[in-house]
Amino acid sequence: MDFFEINPVMKNNTGELIKGLFEGNAEAVESKLDALLMKYVSIRDFAANESKENYYRGFMNGLQVNGISYMEEHKSDTEAGDGCADIIASSKNDDTIVIMELKQTARPFGTKVSVAVNAPEQVLEKRYADEFVNAPGIKNVYAYGICFYKKTVPLRFRNSNSRSTERKLPK
Repeated sequence: MDFFEINPVMKNNTGELIKGLFEGNAEAVESKLDALLMKYVSIRDFAANESKENYYRGFMNGLQVNGISYMEEHKSDTEAGDGCADIIASSKNDDTIVIMELKQTARPFGTKVSVAVNAPEQVLEKRYADEFVNAPGIKNVYAYGICFYKKTVPLRFRNSNSRSTERKLPK
């Protein structure tokens, strides 16, 4: 039996999260991600000394399983430009690319926002989006900087066609 079929809360939240990623709706992405973290993640899940960023990348990859109706391709920890992007996904019609740079911090308040602010800048500095920006048929390249702090996520968003936009502070 399909987990998403028997769990409509997970199905709806992940569906809206993936839809938001490909529509450039950073507010919906942040809202759905906050809801999913609160419902499905325990602070004990990342209490070990292992890299917490790896835990969150696995969490994000798992959520994207429900996004097959939106995604054509999905790559995790993949070489791009001058480094490795955490997650790159392309839309079903291949006109939108989503690049997610995931960060984690142990310090609350302004630190989480400043870390999230720097993540889309890393996408630019390390040229993760270069191969997509002027590619034929690509209309949008969205870079998301997501900084996890336990069960909250401040998010920074950059559209290749506009300037960077900061989202609201977490609760």
